[in-house]
Amino acid sequence: MRKHPQLVEMLPEAILRHGPRRFMDYLAQEKSFDAEHHTETCSLVQKTVYPKGLRNLEHGSGYQAAFTDVIVNSLDKVMHHNKSLQKQSSRLRFVDIGSGKGKALIIAHSYPFETIVGIEYNQDLCGIACRNLSITKCSRAELFCKDVFEYDGFGDDTVYFAFNPFDKQLTEKVAKTVGCYGNVYFIYNNPSYKEVFGGWQLVDRTVGYCPNREVDIYYRQASP
Repeated sequence: MRKHPQLVEMLPEAILRHGPRRFMDYLAQEKSFDAEHHTETCSLVQKTVYPKGLRNLEHGSGYQAAFTDVIVNSLDKVMHHNKSLQKQSSRLRFVDIGSGKGKALIIAHSYPFETIVGIEYNQDLCGIACRNLSITKCSRAELFCKDVFEYDGFGDDTVYFAFNPFDKQLTEKVAKTVGCYGNVYFIYNNPSYKEVFGGWQLVDRTVGYCPNREVDIYYRQASP
């Protein structure tokens, strides 16, 4: 332990705030991802330091990276479900709503998505994400540094990922916007407002020991 004084300093606070299990998840799911990929995705960014004047800032959340295995397991389940469909899509797109520092985009790059898109309204986070994508050589990923409702690329055959980026008002608006299309998946990590997906098919629900490990996967079928 003497070789890691910073780890010793942060250990008591992490245990008090989250418990030993949550702290071990932090090391295994967040710190290890950055160590493996030479990226910077795991450090928190509080909403209080976000640039003032951002559209819908009052409805948004601060930045926190999703757990690696939560993203991977969710994408695996989506791919399995898509293959089971009678009219499966071979041209799925991936869109991360509130993409932060780009972690989900990096992971999605190892899947056969036609395009990979991140939408993030914080310019500072977009800058970090650009560096992370460059380091990991994610050539198929594209970043849109804008409010989600300024993005005009919503459509069919899309897998959306969202790590609880909004309050109920905006989550409901996003669900209605993307739900207008067909063959759409919505991976909702830390699903605080699952009631807004009442008209969607629930493909899978994962219940965890903490909100960061809880995931709902919803699906909207293509129009006949």
